Amino acid sequence: MGECLCVIKIEAERLFEVLLDKIPDRVYFKDTQFRFLKLNRALLELTRTKTPMQVLIKVKNVHC
Repeated sequence: MGECLCVIKIEAERLFEVLLDKIPDRVYFKDTQFRFLKLNRALLELTRTKTPMQVLIKVKNVHC
């Protein structure tokens, strides 16, 4: 039963990622320390980056 729940969780996370990337609006989640946890493809396109790490580097360079 535990293995089944693990598979369901993995599938739910995958579906969430697909949905997040299909949303045309820029979406991101930050923690209580204002660090990015997750962001979508629209935000990557806006910042002209290819990976979430590149967004973090860009944001740090702007605020330094």
